Amino acid sequence: MNYTIFPNVIIPRNVSIGHYSIIGIGTRPSMILGSVDLKLDRELEKTIIGNYCYIGDHAIIEEGVHIGENCIIESYSIIEKGSTIGNNT
Repeated sequence: MNYTIFPNVIIPRNVSIGHYSIIGIGTRPSMILGSVDLKLDRELEKTIIGNYCYIGDHAIIEEGVHIGENCIIESYSIIEKGSTIGNNT
């Protein structure tokens, strides 16, 4: 895969990141939530980030989110669980 992840970015398992996406540029941490919920002992829904996406610093993307291609998620955004962001948004 060809993508860029800057320091202070937290990305667990069960997250798919598309080609040429940039995550967490800046000085504040970004979090993409996924993997296993230790309290419920269940596998969380897969989070998918499409090709050519930009996710700004301090963004929080919850489990089960699907972000289409060519999307910009601005800094300090919160994308709620199960949301779908269409292409080119």
